[in-house]
Amino acid sequence: MRRSILIILICFFAVISAPVFALDTQTEQNSIDCSPSSREAPIDYPLPEPGILPDHPLYAIKMLRDRILEVLITKPDKQIEFHILQADKFIVMASRLQEKGAGSTYIVDSIRFSLENAQQALVHLADIRSSGKAFPLNLKDTLLLSSKKRDEIFSDLACQSGIEKSDIETFLKKDLLLIREIESFN
Repeated sequence: MRRSILIILICFFAVISAPVFALDTQTEQNSIDCSPSSREAPIDYPLPEPGILPDHPLYAIKMLRDRILEVLITKPDKQIEFHILQADKFIVMASRLQEKGAGSTYIVDSIRFSLENAQQALVHLADIRSSGKAFPLNLKDTLLLSSKKRDEIFSDLACQSGIEKSDIETFLKKDLLLIREIESFN
């Protein structure tokens, strides 16, 4: 009983103390250009298989399993790895759902979950830095590559799917802000 109350309090304070960042929309225009000439070289970052997609009947069980795993992981570096993996899985889910022609609600939710997991990884990274423990540079680099790969997939989704480009641009702005924050870590 005490452990569950402690976990709830930790989650509550993690949400409250999560860093909040403002983005100056005046200085940064993130218009998505779908022309082939505007494409950069693809990011070399392997993405995991997502497993069951949200339109599968057993998806709720998978999500429950992931929530339980999230609570059971106690080491900060393992929490970061878990959230990076989840962020990568959700962005691949969005891409696969788009390929299947699934509804835009599933795709947008997958993108949102991907960003939320990346932000949680950043929060755990900040916690490690503020605690004075050894800073895992390899996790910072992995999180940065993951975010850049996610931006690449955002652009592909905006050009290929029926999702509003403004929705994708909003997600892209949030991810670019996340990338700036990751790059500011020393």
